[in-house]
This record gives sequence, C-alpha cells and structure tokens, in this order.
Amino acid sequence: MTDLLAKVQANAHRLDVYVDGNRVGTLERHGAAGSVFAYLPDAGKSDFTSLLMPVRLESYAVPSALIPTFQQNLPEGFLRRKITERFGKVLATDDFVLLALTGANPIGRQRVVPSGFARNWAEPLQVDIDALMADRHPEFKAIGAGMARQWTAGIKLLSYFDASPRRALSAP
Repeated sequence: MTDLLAKVQANAHRLDVYVDGNRVGTLERHGAAGSVFAYLPDAGKSDFTSLLMPVRLESYAVPSALIPTFQQNLPEGFLRRKITERFGKVLATDDFVLLALTGANPIGRQRVVPSGFARNWAEPLQVDIDALMADRHPEFKAIGAGMARQWTAGIKLLSYFDASPRRALSAP
C-alpha cells in the first residue's frame, strides 16, 4: 500500500481529467499552491468540466488555490482531518494529493486521476472505515462514519459503521 501511495503522491502534480469517461484535459499544480487546467485540443463543446469553464484553448488558472470546480470534490471538515491524520505520516495531504486519491469516483460527471493512471485505478483500493475513523471518543466515530457513508470519492468503503442504536452526543 505504501508503494501505491508513494506513486500517487509522485504523480499528483499533474492530474488527468475525464468527463463522461473521456479524457478531456489536464490539471497541473502551478507554484506552491496554484493550479492550471487546460482542455485537450480534441475536447468537444459538450466535454466541459463546469458550466463556468466552457471548452476553449486558453488555460484556466488560479494562482493561489485549486480551481474551484475541482475543490468541490475534496473531502471536508472532520473527514478531511481524519484522512490527514491517518495518511499524513506517509504522504503529503495537500489538495492535489487528496484530489489524486479521491477524485476517481466523485458524484457528478468529472473524474480526476493521477497522470498516467488508469481511470479506474482506485477500484481495488479498499479502506476499513472503522479503522480509519477509530478514535477514543465514540461520538467522533459515529459522526465520522456517518460522513464517510456520504463520501463516495475514490475509495471503496468496506464497512460503514456498526448497527448499534444512535445516542445523543454528550460533552466528554
């Protein structure tokens, strides 16, 4: 698994973008935190990644962040923190690496994979959500597991959470 994560991280600076199964463009890291997206020359008008980013030859660039249409596919809040805690020791967990890890199966029409990877590369990657969300406070596990249930990007989930009855959250 560590070899695969290292390969993902090494290729995360350049991501291939697919729309409805067709490769339509490339998203690249620009500088420390910026990003540039360019459609391929043969992308058709219906291959747009966002209504705000119609197909054109000129690149789209944001100098200090990930382009917003790709930001929306990143995990957020508690789930992002848990992923960062668990994987942060073996790979960088910036926006590009997280998108490389989770962008293969988002909700919607666009898919993002590390350059050179197969579009379905993440299908065999499996993570035990119970182990990922394990925490000393059971309330956090319940919250995180519930969020993970809604997180469909990139990683096939082996289990969501146990079927025990819900209880109200209480202060630790």
